[in-house]
Amino acid sequence: MPAARRPSTHPDREPPNKVTKPARGALRIYKALKPCKPKDAKPLVLKSGDLVKVDREENDYKGWYFCERGGIAGWVPAEDLELIEDVMGRAKGDYSSKELELEVGDVVVARRVVGRWVWGEKVRTGEMGWVKIDAIAEING
Repeated sequence: MPAARRPSTHPDREPPNKVTKPARGALRIYKALKPCKPKDAKPLVLKSGDLVKVDREENDYKGWYFCERGGIAGWVPAEDLELIEDVMGRAKGDYSSKELELEVGDVVVARRVVGRWVWGEKVRTGEMGWVKIDAIAEING
């Protein structure tokens, strides 16, 4: 399978202005407003300490780096990387660039929010992944 190619533009991945995590005991729950299909067939999965090739951070994706390891590429939030050199980085923790596939009405429990992306659990399946925030609406906020 060919490695994921770096998109020339990625208009739906806006720069993160802040990173938020739900307060202890307060869950942020979202419902899918439209169907979502993952863009990458195989997500970039990292374990803490893994080294990755890091592409430069672009203005359009401030706070996100396009990274590659073992022929698989994906977007990684800057906060999840320790930059070693201009072209190398080390994962600060376990990470996956997996995007959730959602149907209208699917419920997602947020674990973290980075810019305009939510990392969460799809309640119906227990699957974890990223979803663009404009594809979902908070139902307990």
